[in-house]
Amino acid sequence: MFKINGLCAIVALSVAPLVAAEELSESGEFLDGVAAIVNEGVVLKSKLRNELSLIIKRAQEQGFQLPPADVLQEQVLERLILTELQLQRADQIGLVVSDQMLNEAIERMAMQANVPFDQMPVVLAQDGIDYADFRRGMRDEITLEQLRRIMVAQNIEVPDREIDQ
Repeated sequence: MFKINGLCAIVALSVAPLVAAEELSESGEFLDGVAAIVNEGVVLKSKLRNELSLIIKRAQEQGFQLPPADVLQEQVLERLILTELQLQRADQIGLVVSDQMLNEAIERMAMQANVPFDQMPVVLAQDGIDYADFRRGMRDEITLEQLRRIMVAQNIEVPDREIDQ
């Protein structure tokens, strides 16, 4: 028993630096970490930090009071996990948002903001938003909206009696 526990401890200690090194770049800087494992996917710590920062920034700008930091972090992590689950479900059923559909959605958004479509990257950069991240987020939002529509349509049941009327 002691030999097995000792062997497990030795293996754990020898593997721990390798696991920690995976999160470091070649220069020894911390790259990222896993906040949650969600089936075949993950929620990265950087995503959690970015979402928290964005929520805190918006709350401060609009004068909203936020829950304590630990509660807020738990709520945001739960939302990110749910989003990851939904995106995995969309992928399982083959739901894909084309570049054309994405561009049309961004173009509508640009028109509402009175900004030319080709100027969106510049306008977003002025607000500190990376255009590639923005497109990825928009694609995810459109995917989730389509998934919700599909799920609602599957759950609608019309009795035969109403169809006959």
